[in-house]
Amino acid sequence: MAFLDVFNDVKTISATVKRASGVYSTTAGKVTSAQSTIGTLLCIFYLGGQSEFSIADKIRENVDATMIVSSGSNIRERDTVTINSKDYSVIFVDDVALQSEATVVLLSKIS
Repeated sequence: MAFLDVFNDVKTISATVKRASGVYSTTAGKVTSAQSTIGTLLCIFYLGGQSEFSIADKIRENVDATMIVSSGSNIRERDTVTINSKDYSVIFVDDVALQSEATVVLLSKIS
């Protein structure tokens, strides 16, 4: 049984993960960036106020939301996550208890 199976009665929602990449243009003399979609996955999502108990004081004010996904989802810090048509920046990724079962992802809303 996978860790997230414990949450079968909790509503999951879809999240689209995007990653920025930069390419240096010798002609323009600058880096151009683009975002590519890494994938869409199901997650347990809740707003920042509901996750205060698990967030260190030094980053608490930056966290607007939290999502929990199955490990192996390939989410990295600085990725962009779109949930319910709102964009969030990934500010912290944690493999819970280093068990490779669930990953907690802390998000900051992009204005």
